Amino acid sequence: FPRPPPSPPPSPPPNMCVQHLYPHANLHTSRPLECVTLARADLRGASLPGIVLDGLSLRGALLDAADLSGASLQSVDARGASFAGAKMSKVILQRAHLDGASFAGASLHNADLSSTTLHGANFSGADLAFAKLTMITEGRGIIFDGAVLEGASFTDSSLDNASFVRASLRKASMEDMRLSHARFVGCDYSGISLADSWLTHAQLSGEVLDGANLDHARLMHANLTGASLVNTVLTEGQLQHAVAVGADFTGAALNIADFYDASLQSARFVGAKLTDASFAGAALSGADFTRVIDLEKARFPNATGVAVGLPPFPARAPSPRPPAPPLLPPPLPPPPLPPPLPPRQPPSPPPPTPPLLPPPRPPPLPPRPAPLPAAPPLPPQVPPLSSPSQPCAGGNLTACLNLMCKAPRMQVECGNHCLNCYQFSGLG
Repeated sequence: FPRPPPSPPPSPPPNMCVQHLYPHANLHTSRPLECVTLARADLRGASLPGIVLDGLSLRGALLDAADLSGASLQSVDARGASFAGAKMSKVILQRAHLDGASFAGASLHNADLSSTTLHGANFSGADLAFAKLTMITEGRGIIFDGAVLEGASFTDSSLDNASFVRASLRKASMEDMRLSHARFVGCDYSGISLADSWLTHAQLSGEVLDGANLDHARLMHANLTGASLVNTVLTEGQLQHAVAVGADFTGAALNIADFYDASLQSARFVGAKLTDASFAGAALSGADFTRVIDLEKARFPNATGVAVGLPPFPARAPSPRPPAPPLLPPPLPPPPLPPPLPPRQPPSPPPPTPPLLPPPRPPPLPPRPAPLPAAPPLPPQVPPLSSPSQPCAGGNLTACLNLMCKAPRMQVECGNHCLNCYQFSGLG
């Protein structure tokens, strides 16, 4: 039997927030309880000027061609959302999460995108004139191809690996920002300021940066092949290891600039100011230093090549070879090995252990003797009674007692005294 066709997937439940969306509505302070999120909501073409959606989730939402002019979208989660062709002039997107969001063709004139996260965001063809994109610390790989960035402010932002193909950067402020490995192709840099910016490994080949402000810019390892930097300000610029073959620095201010080990073949420095500039180790074959200012204050240690307007550089002396190590005597032969030890004899078996005998028992104790019979008790000795009172012989107590006392317990009367005979040592 044929199987029945699969049932279509159930349609997602309707978003309870959509019915509460209208121009100038405030879903931040008076949001209904049933309105929890706008994630994946379809709001294409919606007219919501001045709406307040602070803190709501717009993750994956579709807002293509929507009118969000003057809206407040602070701290929203709009990762992966689409705002293509949306009207977003003067919109506030501070601290919003916009990773992977698309603003292609959107109008963001005077918008505030400060402190947002923009990893991989797409602003191709967007109008960001006079927009504020400051303090963006997470903005790797943003696409600004064909975008209008006239007068935009990027101060203190990090836009590594960003793409600026045929973008308009007229009078843009890109100071104190990171643009490492950024790609610039066919852009308009009229009046741009890149002071104190990091442009390491940036791709600027063939770009026209005439009159740009690159004061204290870091261009290490940057590609400036064929670029035009006429009348640019590169004071204290860092161009170590940069590739600027055929670049034009005519009239540029290169005070204290550092071109260490840079490739400057056929570059033009006509009329440039070179006060305390350093070209240590630079390749200068065919470079033109005609009418440069403060040439005597510039330094060219270990520079190579024949340049116009410079005396020939002394040829580098070949580095001396290290002295050959002294010949050592041949190593002594190893000492002979000791003779092998005789095979170990098997151990002799231990002598048999005699069986353990129990210790001999002690002889039995002799029987106890029978107890002796108890002696009969002695009869009590009753002291004899004293004789009748006798007068004291001659009044001498001692003579009386010696005469009268016959037993220790006798009491005698000698004269007017009644005495015990045992009190005198002369008795018994």
